[in-house]
This record gives sequence, structure tokens and C-alpha cells, in this order.
Amino acid sequence: VRNTIYTNRIYDNTGLGIDLANNGVTPNDPGDSDTGDNELQNYPVLTGATVTRINGVLDSLPGAIDLHFYSNATCDPSGYGEGQTYIGLHEFNLPGVPTPFSFPVAPGALQIGQYVTATATNSDGNTSEFSACAPVTCSSPDVDDDGDVDVNDIIAVAVQWNAQTYSATYDLNCDNDIDILDVQIAAGAFGL
Repeated sequence: VRNTIYTNRIYDNTGLGIDLANNGVTPNDPGDSDTGDNELQNYPVLTGATVTRINGVLDSLPGAIDLHFYSNATCDPSGYGEGQTYIGLHEFNLPGVPTPFSFPVAPGALQIGQYVTATATNSDGNTSEFSACAPVTCSSPDVDDDGDVDVNDIIAVAVQWNAQTYSATYDLNCDNDIDILDVQIAAGAFGL
């Protein structure tokens, strides 16, 4: 227990990057109340990764949690990750119930075609196994990151197009340009 693993480059090996019980991928348990190697700390469940943001949820005991994110050129054959390149850290206090998170990614840190993974480390220093891989896609049509695509998102993309300024957040088709195609993607995601 209390084996903290972060910012290391762990990839291209024949097994899992981190295997807590030496038995392959250890499934998360509700509430994270099980015990074992590193208290079998639950790993984050990634729900999406774009060139600008990583979203997911973590179910763990209450307390301070550090999430560490990594990019990878490929995903491990298990579907669970490794850690080729360190992206960054997201710190938050978990209330003890499944809690969503959203981590903004620095410009240029992620590219389409890469995969993202994450680990969770609790306040006692117990690091989880790597999460399942999430493929990196273009920016989400939910550009204001409020949990749904609505008229405000369409307007925000249209304003960026009209201003003729570039930000990867509004480049929904990853063509390095904010144009009518991006507005159409936001409108399509809204259902227009």
C-alpha cells in the first residue's frame, strides 16, 4: 500500500502498465471500499477525450484525489492504458459518490488519433491501475462545457467564426479553421 506512481513513462511493455493484484485489469468496485494492493484504488472512467478537454467520472472514498493524465500513440491490447507521455494533473476533493470531472488540456498536448489514459491517487498515496483508453477526437460541440449542447454552443461557435479568430475549442471538425462547417456540427448536435 501507499505506492504512488505518477509522471512515469510506462508503455510498450507486454503487460499492463500498472497491475495492482498481478491478475490483469482489476474492475472498479462501487464506493471503492475493497482492500488489497494499493487498497485497490479505483481508476477513473474516461467518458471522452478531445484535443481541448478530458471528461470522466471517479467513484472512490471521500477525500483528496489526484488524477494524472497521459497520452499514448496506441492503446494496450487489453483496452486499458499505459502512460507514454504525461499531460497533467487534476486535483479535487471527492465527496464519496461517483463524481464527474473535466480537465482542460493545454493547446497542442493532444492530437487526433492518440489515446488518453488516467490514474487516480488518493491522499494516502495509493495509485490506481491505468484507466481504459479513450481515443482523442475533435472538440466537443458542448463548447461551453455545461453538460449539454444547446443554442448557446451554436452562438459561441458562430461568434468565433464571425470574429475570424482561431481557438481549438471551437474547431469541431479539426480542420484548423473556424467556419460554417463548425457551426453546422454544433447545430446538428443540438438537433437542428
